[in-house]
Amino acid sequence: MVSIMDLNLIKVFLAIYETKSVTHAADQLCITQPSASYALKKLRYELNDVLFVRNNTEMQPTFRAIQYYDIFKKAIQSINLTIADNKAFEYATSSYKFVLAISDIGEFFFLPHIYKYLQSVAPHIRLEILQIDIHQLEDWLLTGKIDAAICNRHDKISHVRCELLLQDQYVCVLNKKHPRIHNKMTFEQFLQEQHIIIASQAGHHYVEKSLLQAGHNINVAIYLPRFITVNELISISESIATIPSKIKYMFDCSKTKILALPFKIPEIEVCMYYNLNNKNIPAKKWFCETIKEICLKTTSQSNK
Repeated sequence: MVSIMDLNLIKVFLAIYETKSVTHAADQLCITQPSASYALKKLRYELNDVLFVRNNTEMQPTFRAIQYYDIFKKAIQSINLTIADNKAFEYATSSYKFVLAISDIGEFFFLPHIYKYLQSVAPHIRLEILQIDIHQLEDWLLTGKIDAAICNRHDKISHVRCELLLQDQYVCVLNKKHPRIHNKMTFEQFLQEQHIIIASQAGHHYVEKSLLQAGHNINVAIYLPRFITVNELISISESIATIPSKIKYMFDCSKTKILALPFKIPEIEVCMYYNLNNKNIPAKKWFCETIKEICLKTTSQSNK
């Protein structure tokens, strides 16, 4: 078994396991690729197992490597968290870069408040915003590609922390001069009209999914990656779109109108996902706690 003096080897093992690549593991740990390869060679000797087998372009773990992963991961987490508790992050002077993946509703509703606060208390902090891809989100968090994410709750994301930030509901937006729909929409009209749909990777798939499960199809005219162009498309067409009510203020009220959905659907739950088990724990912990506090305060004020 690896001795307590070989913690760096364990970190290499975890990085290869999570990135499925010796090269990517080296980049994540800020070491050279030959150093990572040497560490893997030494690990194989110490543990008497090949540990990873190359499959096309990926390093696939062996059965024993899968068993070791949980043990090593918990050990490193415990060590990192113990150190983090005794080390403060100097956010006021730090130029650390944080990466936040965020959905449209988060970008419109939360990001201005987040940015304003960071500018006031941590003016040298750099913030990179990524567009949400719900299908890759958990992997991004586990491998450290992002520090946190704000998006709709997703049942398949289960190995990272999740905090509820906001509950919202879907509404319909359509052209103010729509020739067939006036101040109220029927379910039959909803099904018959052409729809603008936000692609599933953005996390806004509940309406279409719920209708399909109930045996109903909708007439999709266009799939978009984000909500940003919906206002213009609605203004020049007879299509309708389903949007979170919190972003209805993005739309030009002189050209569009908002109506209630003509059927029931569960509320949207906007959550913050994060993972404190990677490197730079003090910085990540400060960032995640700060973001959560700002978002919850923003939600509370909007509900008054």
